[in-house]
Amino acid sequence: MSTKISLLFVVLMPLFASAQTASKERFLQGYADFAWVQYSAAVDTAKELERAIKALTTSPSADTLQQARLAWTAARAAYLPTEAFRMANGPIDRVGGPESFLNAWPLDESAIDYVVGNTGAGIINNVTEYPTISAKVLIELNEKAAENSITTGYHAIEFLLWGQDLSVTGPGERGFEDFVIGVSPNAERRAQYLNVIATLLVEHLSQVATEWDQSNAGVYVHTFLQPQSVDQQFTAVLQGLITLIGDELSQERMYVALDARSQEEEHSCFSDQTHLDFISDFRGFEMLLRGLSDGQSLMAMLQVKNPAMAVALNTALDETYAAIVAIPAPFDQAIFDVEGRVRILRAVEAHENLAELLAAAQAELD
Repeated sequence: MSTKISLLFVVLMPLFASAQTASKERFLQGYADFAWVQYSAAVDTAKELERAIKALTTSPSADTLQQARLAWTAARAAYLPTEAFRMANGPIDRVGGPESFLNAWPLDESAIDYVVGNTGAGIINNVTEYPTISAKVLIELNEKAAENSITTGYHAIEFLLWGQDLSVTGPGERGFEDFVIGVSPNAERRAQYLNVIATLLVEHLSQVATEWDQSNAGVYVHTFLQPQSVDQQFTAVLQGLITLIGDELSQERMYVALDARSQEEEHSCFSDQTHLDFISDFRGFEMLLRGLSDGQSLMAMLQVKNPAMAVALNTALDETYAAIVAIPAPFDQAIFDVEGRVRILRAVEAHENLAELLAAAQAELD
């Protein structure tokens, strides 16, 4: 190498490194902006759910029950894209984060309310041991007895709105009468329980959303965007996305239920909304990879560094989405059906392939 070329190399390398850092900074800024927007949407829809639950428990009817179920479905659709921000040591699931109070599963129904074969099961029906149903009590009991002894969050609300799913053709069939005082045992306690965990849902989501609000001083987002921590945060974010796609979604939420042929391992098993869960989760992941504006997406970075890899990752995203929407609904029946099992396995493999490509992209960009 000539002296001139050597000097040019020495001069340009810091500039190239600076450009790469700036790209990472733009991505992290887009990541933070999207986190604030999506968590805010989750808070807003959780508040709508809280209001619908209040209407149900104040005036129980088939209509108010249906409205509460629709509000739950909308709240889930807003929350699940935020899972793209998990597993990166952020506010949602770092030590002390509220994730286990929001989305923990699978859920042991008998920890909360009556089940087939045991009409006296659960906190709601155990007046002697739990005379008071309060936020403090339910938080203390969450996952205390066992990992599936879940007392709060989306799936606890789902169970109380739909009941056990004992049908092969549809979701759970809890009637509004369960909330009518004088008709169903402990109806008042059931209503109280449902209102408490609806309020907790709003509080826990608001706690996380606040940490991403750049207008608030002293919250997590300002540490996240510090220039000196760009490389560290970028690596943590990508590792979180890889873990979400390659482990949590493909294995925990798809393959485990497929392999065990177990409805209990289904994510939203009471409402039969699991197929929609997969789509909503994918939307958050896809947004970070190619949906952010002003060149902030991961795909924009990769197109500069390795165009061929960007094409491969883009194709894998399309293939994964196609595999997800091809899974027959309801998921809890697809795991028993031959064609359904084939399609679920394809989705598992598509997620794993996507995770491998993202890991290669991380190596390229780092």
